[in-house]
Amino acid sequence: MTDTAGVRRIKKYPNRRLYDTEESRYVTLEELAGLVRRGIRVRVVDAKEGRDLTRQVLTQVILEEQDRLDVLPVELLHLVIQVTGTSYATGLESLLKRTFEPFAGAATGWTTTPPDDVVAGANRLAEAWMQSMRGIFAAAEASPPASDPAPDPAPAADPPPAAEPEMDALRDRMASLLDRLKQ
Repeated sequence: MTDTAGVRRIKKYPNRRLYDTEESRYVTLEELAGLVRRGIRVRVVDAKEGRDLTRQVLTQVILEEQDRLDVLPVELLHLVIQVTGTSYATGLESLLKRTFEPFAGAATGWTTTPPDDVVAGANRLAEAWMQSMRGIFAAAEASPPASDPAPDPAPAADPPPAAEPEMDALRDRMASLLDRLKQ
């Protein structure tokens, strides 16, 4: 069954089997990957509780094949692990969603587009992303994250807040990622 947003619903049963409600049949992870490659959006839910398991199952699809995993820069994986549980996690999630929306839109035509055009388009998107990142880091430096309480006023002699080294490290890692995207 496809919902009103055009997303195909897949049920995951306790025995780890995936059931495609539109085709009324069980599917493998590889078949699920095939749906996604064809541009079909999927939503995987727990068959009993209805919890959304899409993220976990799609991650499992990626992990099943080394070639799929290779598109994720190691720096990004480190960054995701490092910011999990910090005030930067929500910002990184939001940034990644906004960053990859243009890629997702462009990816639908990549199979019919010459490779050089795809690379040029990816470079343009990477440059736009870099500009966006600069703005986000400038805004983050100007004000603390919304989830953090406002800092107490401190005398000028106090050391900088603990978040500044984290922000510098995050900025360095993002710059490294941007450099890799440009290559």
